[in-house]
Amino acid sequence: MACIGQGMRKTLLIFIPLALFADQKIAPDLDLDSGKPARVIVQYRGKSDEARKERVRRRGGRWMRDLQLVDGALFDGMAAAAVRDLAKDPDVESISPDRPLQAHMDYTRAALEHRRRRTTDSTVRASPWR
Repeated sequence: MACIGQGMRKTLLIFIPLALFADQKIAPDLDLDSGKPARVIVQYRGKSDEARKERVRRRGGRWMRDLQLVDGALFDGMAAAAVRDLAKDPDVESISPDRPLQAHMDYTRAALEHRRRRTTDSTVRASPWR
């Protein structure tokens, strides 16, 4: 019976957990079963750099732009297998779909109406920001 060396045991202890938890990095609403290439946001542990972007490019992703606010980047054309493989990268924090965003004016309208009432009220002569 062959014995696993000390170095091999350490390697297994590192890579087995990475493979088990890789799917937790992928957002549940990212549709990987459609067969269509996906547009994804890859969020990194730390800042996005050229080496990290190149690892995504090698998997077929096309860099679109950096997203500095979330320490990530937007990529297009990612196949399902490439997304799953990328999730095993220890530098990747999460992978999510590029979701459509829309502005909501609910709070803004209320704040502006409150400000308008305060500035036109004859009893209030102070700054509207108070």
